[in-house]
Amino acid sequence: MAMNETQKAKVAALRTEMRKLDPETYQEIRQSYYKIAEELRPLVDALEKADAELGPDGPLLEEHYIFCEMLDRLNKSLLGGVVNPPAAQRPPRTEPRRDSQGRKPKRTRALSRVVPAA
Repeated sequence: MAMNETQKAKVAALRTEMRKLDPETYQEIRQSYYKIAEELRPLVDALEKADAELGPDGPLLEEHYIFCEMLDRLNKSLLGGVVNPPAAQRPPRTEPRRDSQGRKPKRTRALSRVVPAA
């Protein structure tokens, strides 16, 4: 969903404040955000399934609603746009990418073959 001007201004202000943090704190916030973001949806789904299996109006229904509200609030948060900005706004990589064994990838030369016009 595209952001409106108010949301863009809020993201810019949040980004400015986050840049003032020391790198350790910034990284801790970023990692914690992603842990929550990755695990909240499966928890909501599991609670919904468990509630359906145990029957209506059980104690899991209320818990399911609580975590649905948390997911809704997380989706409204602008923090995700700050801790993982679009590629154009990311700082350049300082280290080369590495493969699964920790080796630098081999350089490949782009093929520059000119195809004659027909």
